[in-house]
Amino acid sequence: MPSKDEEKTLSVFKTIMYPYLKIIRPLNILIAALSVFIAAFLSLNFHFSTQLVLAMLVVAFVTAGANVINDVFDFDIDRINRPSRILPAGRMTVNRARLYYYVLNATALVIGLWLPPMLETIAAMAIVTLYIYSRYWKKMVLIGNMSVALISAITFLYGALAVNDIRAGLYPAIFAFFFHFGREVIKDMQDVNGDVQNGAITFVGKYGNQRALVLINVVFFLLICFLFLPFLQNIYNIYYIYIVVPGVAAVLIALAVYIWNFRTAAALSLASMILKIDMLIGLIAIYAGGKL
Repeated sequence: MPSKDEEKTLSVFKTIMYPYLKIIRPLNILIAALSVFIAAFLSLNFHFSTQLVLAMLVVAFVTAGANVINDVFDFDIDRINRPSRILPAGRMTVNRARLYYYVLNATALVIGLWLPPMLETIAAMAIVTLYIYSRYWKKMVLIGNMSVALISAITFLYGALAVNDIRAGLYPAIFAFFFHFGREVIKDMQDVNGDVQNGAITFVGKYGNQRALVLINVVFFLLICFLFLPFLQNIYNIYYIYIVVPGVAAVLIALAVYIWNFRTAAALSLASMILKIDMLIGLIAIYAGGKL
């Protein structure tokens, strides 16, 4: 049995610290930081350095800030689609979330002062882009989806630039673009009711689930095709194929079939979560294929 002091500490964590951790989505941050590291790791110039650690921290804080401001602007939508989230559940006020957003981005920019000017500029542009996305582009047909996919792709290029070898991040960036684009459309299918009621015009809201599913299948098909290119060009080794075929390509095919037949909110939520986990498998495949 926990002591009274332990119970009190746990209670303080749940009421004060937990909302600040939950709203930034730690798994998303982990994936973003690992993306930077793996892109750098693939380079012949790779060496574990302070600059690389700082680049990972910048991306982590920018990602955290993006998640917070996204929830701020999605407050009304989340009251319909995800009432258990931190803001609609009343675990944190919108004003406090805005302040938290500013602190996270300020921290990212301060850390970036110790990085080359190009990396600091990219971080600043990403912050601005993600803010515009959350406030405006997310409610526009495909513009929001493409914005998230592009920022996700740039994360790999950012990691490669941290070791002065942008080529190392090119294929991972392509994979990330298509992967996130498809996942964003699935999330739009999941959120369509709240989006429509709050004036957000997504691809799903305008053209319906059937066409959205066709779009997802096309995006995943293109991604699967691109997955084989670095192996065929002898950029990644056979270990990459051993992992990426069953761990990514097969999962994408299975999920495409699954959501085509089951379009409930629960099914779409499960598909979105599986794709998030599958990102980690993709990173492992790239890691193994690049150096082992």
